[in-house]
Amino acid sequence: MSDREPASPIVRATYRLQFHKGFTFRHATALVPYLAQLGISHIYASPLMEARPGSTHGYDIVNHNRLNPEIGSEAEFGALVATLKAHGMGLILDIVPNHMAVGGADNAWWLDVLEWGEASPYAGYFDINWDPLREDLKGRVLLPVLGDQYGAVLERGEIELRFDVAEGSFSAWYYQHRFPLSPPSYAIVLQRGGEPVTRLAGDFAALHRLDPAEARRLGGEMKSRLARAAACPRHSTERRIVMPLLPARSRWRCAISPEALDGPPASAGCTGFWRRSTIASRTGGLPLRRLITGGFSTSTIWRDCASNCRSCSRRRTAWCSR
Repeated sequence: MSDREPASPIVRATYRLQFHKGFTFRHATALVPYLAQLGISHIYASPLMEARPGSTHGYDIVNHNRLNPEIGSEAEFGALVATLKAHGMGLILDIVPNHMAVGGADNAWWLDVLEWGEASPYAGYFDINWDPLREDLKGRVLLPVLGDQYGAVLERGEIELRFDVAEGSFSAWYYQHRFPLSPPSYAIVLQRGGEPVTRLAGDFAALHRLDPAEARRLGGEMKSRLARAAACPRHSTERRIVMPLLPARSRWRCAISPEALDGPPASAGCTGFWRRSTIASRTGGLPLRRLITGGFSTSTIWRDCASNCRSCSRRRTAWCSR
């Protein structure tokens, strides 16, 4: 006799199941005997990969590499499959690879594309026109996300520059939407921090002259150095820097020791950044506009989208990533 798995049952009748946090693998497993009595041969399941929290349809996927934790664990999924097999039934999965959630801050592939542009290994996963007719939009991603004109939004401080201590990365945030800065543009921020960060600023600025793959590799290493320098609490040997870039209530304060930026984690000593929740942009403060409209290969810009987005019924501005 053959040790191979028996052939899948012939598709005779399917029953659609819509999974979400209110209907999980456990609910489906309990339903299998009843469906078998009805003569159903296959469950036709909605997408099972990790979707945006609270999704009721599952098509706004943020991670194709794991099951949606809101609908169950791998063990619970295994129990569902085993129960189906025990009743001579099969499972049909609704898989649409290009159905993903964009915007927000939870899709790692999307964030990588915004950070590295066409150089991102995930750039081909999205249907992006990198060569539009407008010269100033070539190599950029145009996204209509602002609720008002760019200048008004910036003046109200609704666009915030934040530093992620764990990643060693800078991002511009518009409410829940995260837009990672291009690593070469980190130099604009770091060069205003004085020694020792100006040395690192030069290294980041040099990335735009490198091959994309090499720039990505070195950029990741430098972000790790920045994260190490930001991880530890203040130490007496550190050099304290208060960046005089912003109004006092929103200044970014950082404490860095030179050895922390050069040495490995074990010998970095005790060093760190500490900050308030955001770095807000105000007139006379950190030139966030320069970061957004910078000329680096993957930097971000803003443009009015009234002439580009057919869906815009009113004049709006949009985020573009390059």
